[in-house]
Amino acid sequence: MKKRIFRVIALVLLMITYQNVLSQTEVFSPSPEVKETVENQPETFAEKEPEYPGGADSLMKFISTNIQYPKSCIEQGISGRVYISFVVEKDGTCTGHKVLRGIAAAPEIDREALRVIRMLTGFQPAMQNGKPVRFQYTIPINFRR
Repeated sequence: MKKRIFRVIALVLLMITYQNVLSQTEVFSPSPEVKETVENQPETFAEKEPEYPGGADSLMKFISTNIQYPKSCIEQGISGRVYISFVVEKDGTCTGHKVLRGIAAAPEIDREALRVIRMLTGFQPAMQNGKPVRFQYTIPINFRR
C-alpha cells in the first residue's frame, strides 16, 4: 500500500513539474526579418525542378557548343571537371553564378565555364506547391580532350 501511495505522489509531483516547465517555455517565433530571409532562400529540392528550354539535352548542347577549351590548357594537357552553381529565380533568370569546385591548375577553365553559364537564359522556374520558387542549381562541366 505504501508503494502505491508513493507512486501516486511521485506521479503527481512529476505532472506538476512538467506543467511548470511547459508554462515557462517560450515558443520561438522568428522576427519578420528572419522569416523573410528564410523564405527567400533558394530551394535545393522542389516538386518540379527548373527546366531549360528543350530539356537537359538542349542545355548540354548549348554548353558544348559555346564552351571554348583554353588552348594553353590543351597544350599543357590540363583537363577536369568544374562545378558551377547558380540560382534560377522565380522568373526563370539566372543569378549568383559561382564556381563551387574548379581546376586549381587552370583558373582560365573556371572562367570559361562561368562565362558560358552566365549566357543561360529562359529557364522554366522550379515549382513548389503550384508556385514558382528560387532554386539552387549546380551543373558539372567536363573539360577533356
